[in-house]
Amino acid sequence: MADLFPGDRRSLTEHSVGSMRRPFDYRDALTGVSTDAIGVRFIAGALQRGETLDDSAIERPSQAEQRISDALQAAGGAKC
Repeated sequence: MADLFPGDRRSLTEHSVGSMRRPFDYRDALTGVSTDAIGVRFIAGALQRGETLDDSAIERPSQAEQRISDALQAAGGAKC
C-alpha cells in the first residue's frame, strides 16, 4: 500500500485491511519434503553399508523432520 500511496503514513490495520501474506505454495513444500526424503534415504543407505557418518549427516534426519512438520503446519495441518 505504501507503494501505491507514498504520502499516506497510516497503517493497513487502520483501514481494516489486515496482514497481507503470500499464498502458501504447495509445490515449494512438496519439493522440500522430497529433498529431505532423498537425503534421509541416502543416510539410511550409508548406515546400512556400515559407513561412518559425520555430525552433519547425523543431524540431517532431525532437521528434515522439523522442516516437514513446519510445512505441514503451514499447509494447515496439525503440528507433529
